[in-house]
Parts: sequence; structure tokens; C-alpha cells
Amino acid sequence: MTIEKSRTMTDQDDDRPPHTGDAGEAPYFHARADWHERRASVATDASTVTLHRRFARLYRARAADPLVYGYP
Repeated sequence: MTIEKSRTMTDQDDDRPPHTGDAGEAPYFHARADWHERRASVATDASTVTLHRRFARLYRARAADPLVYGYP
């Protein structure tokens, strides 16, 4: 991985999900899932792709049913 690619992979300023305010948690979780899908699409190794896709699935499940992965 080149330094430029590494800098691109870790720079989160341009692609953070929007703050949803009082709209509830589902839009936030969908935005986080989308963010992880984008990160998976630019990842350069299989383990990073797998990690981001796994987080995307978790956030989508949480958006669909907050109790699935809710905090006690």
C-alpha cells in the first residue's frame, strides 16, 4: 500500500455520515452501513473488505431492529 493510498483510506473528513439529529437512530445506522460499504469498495486487501462488509451488515440489522444489537 502506498503512502497516498494509506492517507486516502484513513481520511474520514470528507465521507463521514451526516448527523441525523432528532430523526432517530435508523438513518444514522443506514449512513454508517453505507460508509462501511464505501470503505469496503476501496479497500486493498481481503481482510479489510471483509471487516467493513461485516460492519455494514451489523449496522443494517441494527437499523431494521434496534433491539437486535441494542445495548442493555
